[in-house]
Amino acid sequence: MRILFVDDEQMILDGIQRALFDSDWEIDTADSGQKALGLFADEPYDILVSDMRMPGMDGEELLSKIETSYPDTVRIVLSGQADQAAALRSSFISHRWLDKPFDRDALLHILSLIENALESMPSREMRTLICGISSLPSPPRVYAQIQTFIQQRADLEDVAKVISEDAALTTKVLQVTNSALFSRGGETTDVQAAVVRLGVEMVSEFVLFAETYFLATSSPFLNVDKVTKESFVISKMAAEVAETIDESLVSEAKLAGLLSDLGQGALLQAFPDKAQDYLDKIAYANEAEIEQIELEMFGLADAQIGAYLLLMWGFSAEIFNAVLIGRQYEQSISSCSTLPIIIHIARHLARGRDIHEEVVSSLCIADKLPEWKEQAERLRA
Repeated sequence: MRILFVDDEQMILDGIQRALFDSDWEIDTADSGQKALGLFADEPYDILVSDMRMPGMDGEELLSKIETSYPDTVRIVLSGQADQAAALRSSFISHRWLDKPFDRDALLHILSLIENALESMPSREMRTLICGISSLPSPPRVYAQIQTFIQQRADLEDVAKVISEDAALTTKVLQVTNSALFSRGGETTDVQAAVVRLGVEMVSEFVLFAETYFLATSSPFLNVDKVTKESFVISKMAAEVAETIDESLVSEAKLAGLLSDLGQGALLQAFPDKAQDYLDKIAYANEAEIEQIELEMFGLADAQIGAYLLLMWGFSAEIFNAVLIGRQYEQSISSCSTLPIIIHIARHLARGRDIHEEVVSSLCIADKLPEWKEQAERLRA
């Protein structure tokens, strides 16, 4: 794997060379954006890691040029505390962030995850498509911060402060809080009150969803309200099914269910000229038919795109597999993991479709189906 680091501070570049000298990767450095473009012209790189503040061509301009000319290159921002505003602006043309000064172990971990993701992609075309998706950001930062707060048992005030610093997230969190489902305590315009009402776990899930769907997609063809509702129903039903099949998987099931349709938004953005025709064709199709339509129209399925995006972002292999193979019962039932089967069942319940008899009998869940179907119907209403 070829990696190019770009920074105008030679000391930083020397430190990177020392940190990675014993890796199997080919590491090159450049002290300016212009030199980086010259190196790319000689031979493209798999990964570009660029500082943001540089004289002449800054990191934002360099990342934008690389995105246009070399769409299958993974683009990473190397930013210090003072560069946060620029890093946020670059979020739509980069896949990940690295803090500056960097931690060697964290750097190695992230680069290894990306290498595994790239090597796992079944085709160069998929890699070009996924790396070229500019309007889907890297791992959601606010979600990561909230998860840290939860682990540290921080005050709800800290969670609310992180959300309130983002206007779009604040709007969405308050919108959900004041919806009919949660407004029993009266309307509120206070983010902390919203966090208290929803609960920190639900807020965390919502922020993850918002950062990967609401704030990420710019496709006029994606019905955000419909996707939102379906995804939350799938997530809720995945948790219910997991409680029966394997209680230890409840948390992962909720997350995989929430993100199981991530690839559709990316697909619509990648192929805007085919989007309306695609939506018309899948309107009344089942999971197998939808996948076949996608393969015929695009050469790949939205489940593949979503799964590999998540793998690129560093989500677990379990989440990756659940999103990738949780659509079809043949794949789910033959997998060595329970999570894809849970997602398969949850998706069918959420959409009011019958679950294959082999899945029902193998898991002995026939007695639970009426209860689950009733619950899913209430959630869909």
